[in-house]
Amino acid sequence: MSAPAHPWVSSPHATTSRPEWTTEDALLFVTCLGTWRQPPCARAPLLRRYLAACARRQDWGQIDVGQVQLRVARLLTVGEPETG
Repeated sequence: MSAPAHPWVSSPHATTSRPEWTTEDALLFVTCLGTWRQPPCARAPLLRRYLAACARRQDWGQIDVGQVQLRVARLLTVGEPETG
């Protein structure tokens, strides 16, 4: 896996190298949500839809849903992260 395109995102290994998604994987996903498009799209609608979908998800496996929901709420409150 190549280095992330954004300096605020770091992952030591590919998410596919583990058998199950972890809280770290989910946090990385929501942090990057909508940023991979060029130009990046508006993230707030995507984050709001992700947060709404959290309520319908029943099996979170090893993912701490509370941490993920807090990250999404923080991203919605803070807005776009600084890119450098």
